[in-house]
Amino acid sequence: MPNKSICFINSSKTWGGGEKWHFDNALFLAEKDYSVHVITNVNSTLYNELNKKTNIKTNQLKISNFSFVNPLRVIQVIKLLKKINPDTVIINLPSDLKLLATALCFFYIKNIIYRRGSAIAVKNSILNRYIFKNVITCIIVNSLATKQTLLQNNSNLIDENKIKLIYNGIDLKPYLDNKTKTRKKTSKELTIGHIGRFSEEKNQTFLVDVAHQLKKKKIPFHFLLGGDGPDFHKIKTLIKKRNLTENFTLPGFIKNTSEFIKSIDVFVLPSFWEGFGYVTIEAMANEKPVIAFNITSNREVIENNVTGFLTPKNDLKTFVEKINFFYNYPEKAYEMGKQGKLRVIKYFNIQDRFIEFENFIKRL
Repeated sequence: MPNKSICFINSSKTWGGGEKWHFDNALFLAEKDYSVHVITNVNSTLYNELNKKTNIKTNQLKISNFSFVNPLRVIQVIKLLKKINPDTVIINLPSDLKLLATALCFFYIKNIIYRRGSAIAVKNSILNRYIFKNVITCIIVNSLATKQTLLQNNSNLIDENKIKLIYNGIDLKPYLDNKTKTRKKTSKELTIGHIGRFSEEKNQTFLVDVAHQLKKKKIPFHFLLGGDGPDFHKIKTLIKKRNLTENFTLPGFIKNTSEFIKSIDVFVLPSFWEGFGYVTIEAMANEKPVIAFNITSNREVIENNVTGFLTPKNDLKTFVEKINFFYNYPEKAYEMGKQGKLRVIKYFNIQDRFIEFENFIKRL
């Protein structure tokens, strides 16, 4: 039986790729008989999911970006971690990292892993240089793009040998069931799907522009935009303003992404950056071709002209042309969808990623 005690700290209140990764890997280690604890923020989705679906020991702690300068919060996390007494702590957010860095001035933890999932450059600040040099034992990144942006502002921020690439993965069992296989498209209207947090970096306004061009070209289409977020009503208002209401359905937060994706013909991703798009590999596992910008980790997930298309960033003309291609050649969309599923099986099977993660933990 493993004797390692692992503590995950994730203070995000909303659910995203990082929270899914922490949930999946905490559950995997718990099922392998590791002693697993999770510290979340108060009233977070991750806390609710853990308590609803697992028996993992979970504690709530009110954490903000400035908790590391709050003596009360620092004392709370010190007491909690001393009680848990973990060998390894796995951190999610910079705010969690700063709080732990302050707490570690008063006691010792053997391994501090920063799991980074955002392809955004780290600020070359004095505080960050201290934390990356003196606090973090190693970093897990979800793509080469995330690794590159991590060191973008300071190539000496941390020794590259301390950075481990472990791709995200999904459970392939549901997709290997014959009943989930996609049929060739027979309807005349192209259903274009997207799931993402409605926010500036996800760039859903671009899809409204795409719809406007498709309508001008008289290409039959309908957009399904799943998700919620601060820009939800802004996008809804823009759709109405552009007289595209009949061309869009916005169902809100999607609980069952697989069922949503089964109802579409093509998946599109107009994000300005992606650390690693879980929903992209879910679309590929469901045998859907993907159109996305040729940026960050999209290049590692999507094989251009094989599982979909990578277009120049914000290139409206090319993006519309690729959608039109799938409308005119549905058999190509079908073939690319098949290739996408094979790529997910080869590179993004969660069981393989779990084994890779555990082997990494064992070597610490």
